[in-house]
Amino acid sequence: RERKEKERLENERREKEKREREERERKERIERERREKERLENERREKEKREKLPDVGENSQVVIDKVYKNNGLILNSLSIFFDGTDASPNIYLEPFFNSYKAGRSMDFILMDIIHCYIENFNDLVNEGINLSDYDKIKDNIVIRLINYEKNKELLDNCPHTRYLDLAVTYRYIVTDYQEGMASILITNKEFIPWGIELTKLHENAVECTRMRYPSVYMPITELVSGYFDTKMEELPEEAAEEIKSIDLENAVVKMYVLTNTQKAFGAGCILYSNLLKSISDEWGSNMYILPSSVHETMLVPDAEDVEPEFLKGLLEGANKASVGYIDLLSDNIYYYNRESDKTEIYEVEEETKA
Repeated sequence: RERKEKERLENERREKEKREREERERKERIERERREKERLENERREKEKREKLPDVGENSQVVIDKVYKNNGLILNSLSIFFDGTDASPNIYLEPFFNSYKAGRSMDFILMDIIHCYIENFNDLVNEGINLSDYDKIKDNIVIRLINYEKNKELLDNCPHTRYLDLAVTYRYIVTDYQEGMASILITNKEFIPWGIELTKLHENAVECTRMRYPSVYMPITELVSGYFDTKMEELPEEAAEEIKSIDLENAVVKMYVLTNTQKAFGAGCILYSNLLKSISDEWGSNMYILPSSVHETMLVPDAEDVEPEFLKGLLEGANKASVGYIDLLSDNIYYYNRESDKTEIYEVEEETKA
């Protein structure tokens, strides 16, 4: 009986091992078939891509350059100038390099770059962009405020106007869309051949920006309430109740948000003609300006209970905690005097440490 029982257990073990081996082989076979099918499908797609690639011509050029974005962010850009063209979209290489590190083959990456170029080049062609004639494009040139010190390399290559610790740059608007705008920085390459004064470019761009993107200012309570009305359901119950209990209406410091109707790059609204004067006259007081990001500024009426040190600390804290580096504008607060109609950097005395 013991021998038979031992034989039975041994047979069961062997059968179990056999079933497990067959199952592994079946899964491996399915995986090989899946990979082969995927490989053939990729080859078919890439073959179709190759067949659709244009003839770039013998005189086409590929140029790799560095593009300086806001606050010193530098991206590597590739431009392809096909035979007979003098315009090219910037293809930023960082995403393609990440794909390469993840294992995508160079042949596939090169074709991805070509097709990215074609898609974006068609947009340029459809828009009919030609920046050589200032009079034809001036109604689409707008201003953008950036930090001066953090963008010196960029500013060396483009026309700009100093404003306090900021710089006003000029951009050609390609198109507007719901989330913002697509634009091209005006560089010295475009500006110098125009043969116009910088003051003319600046004044026209400020007015075009004011007309195209009217200003909007509202109490910060309205902005916060609107935001949390849409986000409240996503918050934990305890956090939602705590937010509801905040008495924004009776806050000691009255704050207002100034931006544009697009809510994109609205900090430039502080340059709109007579805007700060009309708001200040409406309040009957001067104001502090907190350049909280490239997209908006905060306005605070000057009153006895407003402490500039508190406002500067608030701005610096917000810049460190919540404003993305590329959107950061300044850590300085400004002061607008309605009598002189001038804005200056407000110098806050730092406390001396013992």
